[in-house]
Amino acid sequence: MRRLLLVLLLLSSLQTLRPSPKPLPTGRGVYTSAVESNYSPPCREGQGGGSRYSAYISMPRGYISGMLVLLHEDEVVGHASQRGTVKGSLFNEFGITALDFTYDRRKDKVKLHSVVKMMDRWYIRRVLRRDLREVLKRLEQGDSIYEDKRYHINYKFTPLHE
Repeated sequence: MRRLLLVLLLLSSLQTLRPSPKPLPTGRGVYTSAVESNYSPPCREGQGGGSRYSAYISMPRGYISGMLVLLHEDEVVGHASQRGTVKGSLFNEFGITALDFTYDRRKDKVKLHSVVKMMDRWYIRRVLRRDLREVLKRLEQGDSIYEDKRYHINYKFTPLHE
């Protein structure tokens, strides 16, 4: 019992020592944290910018919902910009990252950097790579819904406006 109280006391003291997140300006003179605002990181010159989507992926045995954040990077060669890469991250309402990936437009390939543990299987990763490639192509064309008929997976992305 005494050991449990000591552990709880130690944990509570560590919790109070943790620094709070740095507030970001909202433009109205009020500060809020990055989680609560629609903050998008500034893009450097030559980059296409970022976009945010409300994400809903339904599968036969469950679903994932949250937010998809994409950062479009265009390569500048001479005076013309070429198709570059898209970096993306899908995370749920609690801020837990489900997917981190990059999509190389020139090679037409998706590379998964991290996948949440329950979906980190080679056969699921293979389906995700193929489906994300098709989803990103459709998002560029303005279509926000994709259905994988073979595995009965539905992807729906709704653009979030500031």
